[in-house]
Amino acid sequence: MHKRAHRAIICGTAAAGLTLLVAPALSQQQRGQQQAQQQQMYTCAAIHQRCVSRSTGSQISMCDGYYADAKKTGLWPAFGQSPAVPCRR
Repeated sequence: MHKRAHRAIICGTAAAGLTLLVAPALSQQQRGQQQAQQQQMYTCAAIHQRCVSRSTGSQISMCDGYYADAKKTGLWPAFGQSPAVPCRR
């Protein structure tokens, strides 16, 4: 009985040790993702300028409408195909 209790303690300690080793790696990965997201954030005006440069005619007025919304919400609209893009106002 004593050997079983000792094994349970060793196994429990080993599992806890693995958890401690894995947890910092996950938090580092999450930090890296957050930094990447922060580095990719553009101003709403820069996104608007890019939209206008790629558009012609009535599409430019759509860019202007998206820009007006983005200035209020801090999100460039999703266009129905991709998620909305956060932008600095």
